[in-house]
Amino acid sequence: KKKRLNKNKLMMRRYLLVFLGVGLTSLQLLAQKSYPVKATLLVKAPHSPYVSDYTTVDHNPLTLTLLNQDASFSGEVVFRLSMKGVGISIQSTNPGTIPVSTPLGTPVILSGNDLASYFSSSNLSFSGYSKTQYEQKGILPEGLYEFSFQAFDARRNDIAVSNVASFMCWIQLHDPPQLIFPKNQSTAESKTPQRVSFQWQGTTQTNVTYELELYELRVTDKRDPNEVIRGASPIFTTSTKSTTYIYTIKDPPLQDGLHYAWRVRAKTDTDKELIKNGGYSSTFTFTYLPSCKTPSLVKSVPSKNKTALIS
Repeated sequence: KKKRLNKNKLMMRRYLLVFLGVGLTSLQLLAQKSYPVKATLLVKAPHSPYVSDYTTVDHNPLTLTLLNQDASFSGEVVFRLSMKGVGISIQSTNPGTIPVSTPLGTPVILSGNDLASYFSSSNLSFSGYSKTQYEQKGILPEGLYEFSFQAFDARRNDIAVSNVASFMCWIQLHDPPQLIFPKNQSTAESKTPQRVSFQWQGTTQTNVTYELELYELRVTDKRDPNEVIRGASPIFTTSTKSTTYIYTIKDPPLQDGLHYAWRVRAKTDTDKELIKNGGYSSTFTFTYLPSCKTPSLVKSVPSKNKTALIS
């Protein structure tokens, strides 16, 4: 029995080696396959979830470069687009209809705007993400994606004439602001004149305005602060480009002993949702109280049973 088992194991190893050998040979053949046109794709960061951002004229975020290296091919090409993420596949149903010339030895550089028609939902098939979602939101879910283009002969669009030019990128929304001071559930010192420093860490999204909101909380209200402020109006709000705000006597007076909640929202100059949680930070609370100074002139009078009278 042991001999049979050993023989079976040996046969399995041989089959595995043959399988791996065939697989490696196939990969080598694929790698060696040459096309008349060399294609290179570049997608500049930051990688927006909004598809329209890749076809905009501004900043030229997507660039496809073609180089015809074969004198036997001097025709025109069309393309197939593919956008693949984890569990998501969006691909061209057919090669495009707008041909692009590829003269020998001369690089042809196409922008995202030149390739905009390939991103139209009418020319795409969807798997793992519906056409309706794509059309209504115009965004890709967060995650790792591979964008790719491949050129085909415009006269016979079933014949590939370039390699698959691909680019991997991580698509995600920016993190919202992170509150720093006053710390959550802390005490902010009541001073005369009034002065409270609000500080937060900004988002990585550029060109944003920060909106600080301050709410008054009732001492008897034990609900979650986020629930309390959801239906309330702030007692104070202000906008700034900075990540700090000094609350002074020019602002509404804070009352000793009261609880307050505050949060910050990062707002962009567009209507696009580029920051998580609608741009809102978490909510912090603090109590506004005068400082309790260290007692001075402390006197101690010893008493019985190892006790003392302190005054």
